[in-house]
Amino acid sequence: MSGTLEILTMADLASALGVPVAVVARLVETTNLPRFTVGGEPRFLAGRVLGWLEAREGQEIIPPEPPQPAAKRPPVEPVLEPAADGEHPFVTVAALDALGDGAKDPGRNLDRLTLRDTLLELNEALLPILGRLSQGRLHPYQDEKRRTSPWRLDEAASGRIDALTIAWGAGDAPPPGFVDRPHLEVELSAGELRVSLVTTNPFSPPLDEGELEGLRDHGISVDDESPAPVLAKVYPIGHRAPTMASIARALEGDLRVLVPIWSRSI
Repeated sequence: MSGTLEILTMADLASALGVPVAVVARLVETTNLPRFTVGGEPRFLAGRVLGWLEAREGQEIIPPEPPQPAAKRPPVEPVLEPAADGEHPFVTVAALDALGDGAKDPGRNLDRLTLRDTLLELNEALLPILGRLSQGRLHPYQDEKRRTSPWRLDEAASGRIDALTIAWGAGDAPPPGFVDRPHLEVELSAGELRVSLVTTNPFSPPLDEGELEGLRDHGISVDDESPAPVLAKVYPIGHRAPTMASIARALEGDLRVLVPIWSRSI
């Protein structure tokens, strides 16, 4: 840049300075670097630029571009294989419809009772792993009649039942569903099975980025926008549902991830 009448483009100036063109673009955007425009494009007189730079010798003209945080990967899509020919699905489409089109139909109470019995059967399958992982602290609600959310329409305050849930928590004399304390729950609706960790307090210690990434890799979404986050994994249920055994195996794997985190919220 020795000739005072030498005219430089942005690419020329970037080459002379030994920086990417993007850095020169930031110079133009954020400083009073001498320039003029031709056809809307910036041009630079080499001598003017040299004088401007000499006046700032020893200074940091623009700081380095801050590193951009890595984009969060979406959770892995959970998949459960439907029951094969000759296998018994853990629920039927007809019964699940009681949580869909029949959500406001009191005549579907027996179908919802069938779904409730399915959740109670799932509870029996999961209790051994829940007990081992929590050192015996996690348990279902003590009153079997109120162990799940209501299945009778006359007990539903909203006048409809779109889902049935069963929860596991710790401690004595909890309210149904352990709603006042951190708990794990499984929710069954017309098209999906959802396993979640519902908290009432922040985790201690908080989940770090590596742990959050690991949860996403396991298919668990993290609602960490509130002080008490919710971790959830949703399994779609198609026209033919999986078997109870395959559901229990899948949820056992999820509990191995979620129960240690539950212990950090109690």
